Amino acid sequence: MATKSIEINLPDFIGKVFSYSEIDSTQVEAKRKIAQKCPVPFLIIAKSQTGGLGRFRRKWYSPTGGIYFTLTTKPVNNPAISLVVGIALVEILKTIIPERKFILKWPNDILADNEKIAGILAENFNNALLIGIGINTFENGKFNSIPCDENSRNEILLKFFKKLDFYFDKFDQKGFPYFLNKYIELTIPIGAEIEIFAPNEKITGFFSGITDDGRLILECDNKKIKFSNGEVSLRIG
Repeated sequence: MATKSIEINLPDFIGKVFSYSEIDSTQVEAKRKIAQKCPVPFLIIAKSQTGGLGRFRRKWYSPTGGIYFTLTTKPVNNPAISLVVGIALVEILKTIIPERKFILKWPNDILADNEKIAGILAENFNNALLIGIGINTFENGKFNSIPCDENSRNEILLKFFKKLDFYFDKFDQKGFPYFLNKYIELTIPIGAEIEIFAPNEKITGFFSGITDDGRLILECDNKKIKFSNGEVSLRIG
């Protein structure tokens, strides 16, 4: 659908804003813009998506009322940048909805009261970094969500981008070690039993921390294994 202007004043570091009432995917549209030589940085934001994407090309349910956007900026070679984005988002959500218990689940899921409520998809594409985010802020009885009106959604966006602007500068200056303790405070407890679904394998062990470059450390059979990608499943019961 036709592009519409966004009605809040976002920080300058995000560049030009392309706002849609409906789109197939903000991540896909960002790639189209890059292919069309649109200069970075820029932001793609939509009120709904017909083909929203998560990790591993999974469909992200994206009805009207949610928050869906892709920030496109300069490339970052350190994959821990996605963990920093997660910290910023959780910190903002905690201040706006303090009654919910938020947890960062490595590498890029955000849980509220132990159910997924937001996701981050960070990928490098054609010399640019794409940070796609979907947050369930719609009225829906089937999916875990934080029902918000438009003013509340705009508040989340504005506070998040202000926080991210500050954190990007810190990340450039000091790298992920500056954020490591923050991440540990917001993620699952050290020693929790988890399963890691990595390419072609599933390993059960105990969460032992995060490395300075954002890898997950799993303790298994008295050995510590480091994972740069995969999917975590908590062992409950």
